Amino acid sequence: MIISFAEHNGSYSAAYKNLFDWASRIDQKVFQDKPTVFLATSPGPGDAGSVLASAKGPDRFFGVDLKGAVSVVNFHDIFDANTGRITKPSALANLTAAAESLTLQEVD
Repeated sequence: MIISFAEHNGSYSAAYKNLFDWASRIDQKVFQDKPTVFLATSPGPGDAGSVLASAKGPDRFFGVDLKGAVSVVNFHDIFDANTGRITKPSALANLTAAAESLTLQEVD
């Protein structure tokens, strides 16, 4: 699973919180131990780190098999809307590594 958080004043959106709260009443292990990556971005230098911290804090209670968490700073400066590509190599590498972590299988 890939969850991309929209940051609203340092936290996730009220819509996500409401959906998550209702889903966790049905089954506390909302994520069902599925491999998961959390993403967030910010238009400024704050990098949406606070929304990721909010999401990662209680993740162990909700069945998250967290494989990675990536925040992208200054999104408008490193995303080329014309090509649809990330232009900063380190940001692209972090996103790629997070995506690849979902496909890696443990070998017995």
